[in-house]
This record gives sequence, C-alpha cells and structure tokens, in this order.
Amino acid sequence: MDQTFLPLIIIALFLIPIIFIIVYSIKKEKKRKEDIKEYANRRGFTFQDTDLIIMQSRFNLFNQGHSKKLSNLISNNELKIFDYKYTTGGGKNSNTSNQTIVLQDKFQIPDFILKKENLFHKVGNLIGYKDIDFSNYPDFSKKYFLKGEQIERIKTLFTPEKIRHFEQLSLNFILEARNNQMIFYIPGKRIKIIDLDNFILNAKITFDMFKR
Repeated sequence: MDQTFLPLIIIALFLIPIIFIIVYSIKKEKKRKEDIKEYANRRGFTFQDTDLIIMQSRFNLFNQGHSKKLSNLISNNELKIFDYKYTTGGGKNSNTSNQTIVLQDKFQIPDFILKKENLFHKVGNLIGYKDIDFSNYPDFSKKYFLKGEQIERIKTLFTPEKIRHFEQLSLNFILEARNNQMIFYIPGKRIKIIDLDNFILNAKITFDMFKR
C-alpha cells in the first residue's frame, strides 16, 4: 500500500462512523416529527414544533445544562406536549437528557417538585436537607421526595386522595409546579408514539386532581 494514502484512509475510517451517526440521527428526528404530526391530527392536537415562551418558564428542568432544545410541540385548549433535551458537561464527559413533557397551566397551587426518592435524597435527609414527609403515610414519604418553600400549603394540598394516587403510580416521573403551571415527565425518557396516549392520560389524571 502506498504510504501516501495511509493518513487519508485513517481519516476516512474515523469519519465514516461519525457521518453515519449524524445521518441516522437526522433521519430519526425527521421520522419522529412526522409521527408526532400524524398523532396530532388523529387526536385533535395542533402541531407547532416549538415555542420559546415555554423555554422562558421557571421550571427547575429548564435551568439545567446547556444546548437546550424544545421540539415536536402539540397542543389543544388544555395541554401542551413536547420533546425537550439539554446537555450537561462537555466533550467526552457530556451527557444529553431527552424527555417528553406534558404541561398544563391555570392552577392555583404553591410551587413544589415531586419525584421518586433516591439515594442522594436519603443522604440529604441525614445531613439536614429535609423534604416534606407525612407521618400518616410512611409509604408515600419513603417512596417520594417532595420539596417546596410553602410547606404548610403543600401539606394541605396533598390530600389523602392525591397521596393514594401517587402511591399507586409505578412510573419514575417528576411532577413540578411553578407559577401556576405544572409539568409531568419521566426524566431521560422520550415517549414512543404507541405509548403517548397512556402517558398523556397519566399526566391528565394527575393534573385534574390539582384542579379540584
């Protein structure tokens, strides 16, 4: 082999997989958009693709990372459903989180965040970073991390009916209320089209409880 072409061959072998990944990702995102459009037509939603106003919301999720992007937004008079991704770190240590979010507004409730409790939260409890617990519902308090500044209002908000609802949910979801809006999502999970109906239903049932 002519050694003159060896560097070019090495570069080509390096670039081909990268180009393949880029092309595959573009096709995948295009297919996702078309599937979302079709779903919106079938379910009576309006397809908008993106909305900068949502990105200006003060949800904790939108304050994380960089390279933030909202896409595939569909909406009706009640709900907004969209894909949202962001990246943390950089270079080889970067990580992109991509999730599908359901948003609803016009709530009259205090700000809070509810998520499955993990080891980090348990350690935080030991060093004084307490979440909101309910002595009458130890299973709920063990299962979930609930945080917010207006503790007494939040305790009043979480009625026995709501607590029982969340105790029965097996999804690894995050529910965040901010400025009378709420979002429901599974961190790092973009919902498949075939699962969207059930996912939206879970979100809507949850939202409806906080409307009463």
